Amino acid sequence: MRDYSEGSLTKDEKLEIQLFHSFKQDPWFKHYIYNHLRQYAEEKDEEHLHFPLSPIPKNDLYDHVKFDKFNLFDFRRNIPIRERSANIDSRMRSHGFGKRKTSRALVRVQPGTGKIYVNGKPLLQSLHLAMQRSRMLLPLILTSYTCLLDVHVRVWGGGFNSQVEAIIPALSKAIQGFDSDTRKTLKHFGLMRHDPRNVERKKIGYKKARKGQVYRRR
Repeated sequence: MRDYSEGSLTKDEKLEIQLFHSFKQDPWFKHYIYNHLRQYAEEKDEEHLHFPLSPIPKNDLYDHVKFDKFNLFDFRRNIPIRERSANIDSRMRSHGFGKRKTSRALVRVQPGTGKIYVNGKPLLQSLHLAMQRSRMLLPLILTSYTCLLDVHVRVWGGGFNSQVEAIIPALSKAIQGFDSDTRKTLKHFGLMRHDPRNVERKKIGYKKARKGQVYRRR
């Protein structure tokens, strides 16, 4: 069986893998890989089975199957992954964006002493509930950057809880941009991804999104 590790691939095969990963989102290309190459593999198998004594040189019986759709995805294990680096500007600042329902949040972090400002006000003056403050500080606590970064938040839209839910992924992305090693921790606790749930729109003829009028005969 042929070795398909990255070091044993030829230059043309590496180029073919790169082209595949660049085209794999194309629906037609997916259809081609799934159907045409699979048909080619089956025809080759039939040829080897029906003409075992043919003088035509035969490669490994299942060599061509390596180029089927599923095995080409396995090449990703051998391709070196580009390491993530910190995304910091010239003033040592990193930014993040988050959203929840109709709320949107922009967060900027920079080295400091742990000051947090929300829309230009200190944290205690902008978020009055302790639960909201503790949820917002969760990314800083888990990454041990509580007293090492100054955080400036600009948030708008929605209510207070919605704004806090928007700040959490924005702050997590900003911390990850400042220190890429924190990404694994933040993803483990689900702080990088925003909540996609939203209010369903009202429908014509209904009182709300799904609530309708009760029919009464009399």
